[in-house]
Amino acid sequence: MSNNFNSFSKIIQKKSNGIELKNNEINFVVKNYLADEISDEQMASFLKTVINKGLSKNETYYLTKAMQQSGETLDLSELYPVADKHSSGGVSDSTTLLIVPILASLGVKILKMSGKGLGFTGGTADKVLCFQGLNNNLSIEQAINITKQTNGCFITQSENLAPADKKIYELRDKNGLIESIPLIASSIISKKLASGSDIILLDVKFGSGAFMKNLNEATELANLMIDILKQESKKACAVITSMEEPLGDFVGDELEVFESISILMGNKKNNLLKLSEYLSALILSMAKNINLNEAKKQVRETIESKKALEKLKQIVKVQGGSLNIFDEEFKSFKVNLKAENSGYIQKINTENIGFLTRKHKGTFNNFLGIEIKARTGRKVSENSNLAILHFKDNANLINVKDIEKDYKRCFEISNIKSIKQFKLIEKIIK
Repeated sequence: MSNNFNSFSKIIQKKSNGIELKNNEINFVVKNYLADEISDEQMASFLKTVINKGLSKNETYYLTKAMQQSGETLDLSELYPVADKHSSGGVSDSTTLLIVPILASLGVKILKMSGKGLGFTGGTADKVLCFQGLNNNLSIEQAINITKQTNGCFITQSENLAPADKKIYELRDKNGLIESIPLIASSIISKKLASGSDIILLDVKFGSGAFMKNLNEATELANLMIDILKQESKKACAVITSMEEPLGDFVGDELEVFESISILMGNKKNNLLKLSEYLSALILSMAKNINLNEAKKQVRETIESKKALEKLKQIVKVQGGSLNIFDEEFKSFKVNLKAENSGYIQKINTENIGFLTRKHKGTFNNFLGIEIKARTGRKVSENSNLAILHFKDNANLINVKDIEKDYKRCFEISNIKSIKQFKLIEKIIK
């Protein structure tokens, strides 16, 4: 242990002096931390030094590979080529529920491994469980067999994938060491490489409802992740998208699932559909080596023909889920969230909407979530609906006024007309 401690001390000192670390040095840190030869306190000290001094592209690549190789790397060669899509987190971002059946219906294999929601964002692993009986806790062999049968599968992230990343992330989260673009990039891409996909699309969010708060940070993160993927000879593309307001019209797992089904049925058109179509087309163009316009055409056709809807039903059924949700009319007890004065929506605090929805769903069993009615730049009149709160029933609503107050604070209204234009897709990085 003393030799390890001396070596570790030298590595921290070297980094503190601004000297680039070598591959074997970063491997040493990751391997020994995972083996508990380096304590949490020591590792936190190393991470603070990394945040203060930064990581070079080489160091970020070494860290990514060390975390990827700390556990198993899935062999999906029998599905080749298989696609994956990653979102850096957002509020009302249910694109995965649309992209998987869209691509699967077009012959692209997509095995979507997802985690549960973190912080203010919802996780796909939570959302798909709204299909009663659906099993997403699958072995990789089961997931491969389902993907062979349907082209698409929803699976929870394996504990054996990049375990060093999991341990380091928990330490970063506990000690407030999240804000580092190289650490975020290596965390995301270590899991993507370990998951074994050949085609990877990254949806990098920025704005009030995202971890990256501005366009420059999101662009830096996207470029760094694409550089690593290119070094690994992956087909990859990143899209920088805005999360200044909720992507869809609903926030809350059950509500978001119903919204996704409604979109595939052709009953709803919004930014959630627009982005899902675009991301699907990008993946399709990489998978089939066709131009983007042709890919967009095929994506629209599979939605309009309801083939994507039927594909989602097939995937849900094969994974043991009930199809009742596709035939049921969505019913809820609604409470209107009314504007107290007239004016223009200057800003929507998307992060707080996400946090509040998770908080109130955890506190009140019958709370489903919120439906956004007013959007940035829109004019609202006094007593018009900013949003609608959805409950399973009207029982135990004694705290509804408190919930209303919480959400009302998320909508900033001014008598000055907003000139800010909401732009969903900012740029593409290949």
